[in-house]
Amino acid sequence: ANGFPLKVNVPDSVAQMKMGKMEVSEGGAWGGASIIVGKTFQLNINSADEEAANLVKQKELLAATDAGECSFSTENDSMLVYVVKFGEEIKRHHFYLVKKIGAEKYIVRDVPDPDAEYTEADIQKMMESAKSLRAKPAQPKA
Repeated sequence: ANGFPLKVNVPDSVAQMKMGKMEVSEGGAWGGASIIVGKTFQLNINSADEEAANLVKQKELLAATDAGECSFSTENDSMLVYVVKFGEEIKRHHFYLVKKIGAEKYIVRDVPDPDAEYTEADIQKMMESAKSLRAKPAQPKA
């Protein structure tokens, strides 16, 4: 995807939804590359430096910089899954995955678009894709 020697699967349930066509593009303000299908499937893939790959540090940053109340449902050495609540009514679901491929580390996360209202089901589909991230086989030279 856009300069990264990587492959990722998009679940059939997403590819077949009538949400619009799949777009792969530069990640814009978030850097890296983004895979977007409509408003409910928006993945961002980027290379990770040591700070970005440090989930303890990222959890602190997320909790400190988000305007809402941040609660984590999954925390392990490679992934954070969290919900940000704004009052009683509004919830935003997110995930942040660190994946090591060869010697490189990558971050896969939902595109942090303030207008996106990802549900828990949306995040599950994006995490399914994120976990499939792998090295793209080298093309034989013709």
